[in-house]
Amino acid sequence: MVLPNYLPNLNGLRAVSVLVVIMQHATALQYEFAGYYNPEWLWISGKFGVVMFFCISGFLITYLLDREVQATGAVDVRQFYVKRIARIWPIYFLVVIPALILNQLVRSASFYQPMTLTDYVLILLVLPGYADRPLFIGQTWSIAIEESFYLLYPLMVRGLGKPALIVTLLAVAFSPEILSLTAPLTCHLAPCEKLAHDYYWAPGFYGTIAIGCLTYLIYSLKIETLNRVLFSPMLQCAAAAAVGVVITAAILSGKEQYFDFRWDAIAFSIVVLNVSLNKNSIIQIENRITRFLGEISYGMYMYHVYCICLVLLVCMIFFKGETFPRQHLIVCGFSFLLTVAVSKFSFDRFETPIRNWARSRFRPRSAAGIFPVDRAMQGRLDPAIAASQGLDRGIETADRLR
Repeated sequence: MVLPNYLPNLNGLRAVSVLVVIMQHATALQYEFAGYYNPEWLWISGKFGVVMFFCISGFLITYLLDREVQATGAVDVRQFYVKRIARIWPIYFLVVIPALILNQLVRSASFYQPMTLTDYVLILLVLPGYADRPLFIGQTWSIAIEESFYLLYPLMVRGLGKPALIVTLLAVAFSPEILSLTAPLTCHLAPCEKLAHDYYWAPGFYGTIAIGCLTYLIYSLKIETLNRVLFSPMLQCAAAAAVGVVITAAILSGKEQYFDFRWDAIAFSIVVLNVSLNKNSIIQIENRITRFLGEISYGMYMYHVYCICLVLLVCMIFFKGETFPRQHLIVCGFSFLLTVAVSKFSFDRFETPIRNWARSRFRPRSAAGIFPVDRAMQGRLDPAIAASQGLDRGIETADRLR
């Protein structure tokens, strides 16, 4: 079976995710600078937006690697890293470097973040989630989760068969529980929040990416009965309802420390599977607007804090620091429009040229000489896929989704 170049509806889901994050940060920053009310539920809903990104990312990259194996019989790990670096790092450092400089220029400001040498090193190693970081790059914690996960993931796909890969990803998904077994015997005396932070923060979010990966891998086993269940309208409705129920429960609890985002990741990954690969999906959010927003969603995620702060600065100057009618709606609306404009300009003039240069400069090597799979796998290669995807061309359309 020929796997398609483009998976529908994923850009729409990305658009929804980034809108949730922007809304949360726009409200939080208004509270930070202008004392505007900042409801606790917005903090929680913003994290759900990031979890959606993680699920989509794990699912899509596993799909693309599987497509590459079917087309060429190998995973070109070097090419994976080249594409990943060309996609993530340019915007990352474009956003991070000015933030680090600005942080040193505003030592007297309330939002100044003291930093150690270790913090700087971690941020420059693209591991900002493990460092104290300035206000303008607070959102980059998720980049640390993804980049550290994908540092090893293509090697796992290359070196492990699907059964072993599934077992390994299950271990990642349950890593908080595994790590908790190593806790001191007195750990039960610690507050619940501390335990949640120590054992469920980074491992829990690694688990959400692993769940996205697992969802595609289980589907790719082509077990007819199982896939019929996964694509059933009843399960689709149940998964969509579960996403809403889980988010509502987290909001009502008001404490994300007591909530495990992996439950939402399971339900959301089922939604991702159906909207992308099920022709009879009951959820359809593919249109020109969502596709446009999804394509520039990474830029929106990285630039939006700068854009919100700029809008807030203009409002504070114009209204002399006073609140004004419909402030929240106006700030969120203009922040969104400015973020879209900046992200679109960056996508056309900065990101795309860099990716095109990397694609021409680091062409894929012959599959015959790099990471070959066993002869049994080579015998199962689909000629139609191989013909539809030349190594020199790559998966250009799908690559834009990474």
